[in-house]
Amino acid sequence: MNRPLHNDPAKLAEIFHETYERLAPMFNYQTRPASAVPWAAVPEHNKKLMIAVCNSVQHLLDEEAVRAR
Repeated sequence: MNRPLHNDPAKLAEIFHETYERLAPMFNYQTRPASAVPWAAVPEHNKKLMIAVCNSVQHLLDEEAVRAR
């Protein structure tokens, strides 16, 4: 089942990672070589952490949207 990006923490984590790595040099920042890899090469435990963070942030945003209504 295809989920909208805002409801897909795994896709959001992937996009965040790839965008972060792409933009880092523009901010004079260089990530550690072990971290500066494509999403497919990110260690599974790191992926799970990033996905969990995106999921948690989405829940917070969802709660905030409900409170704002």
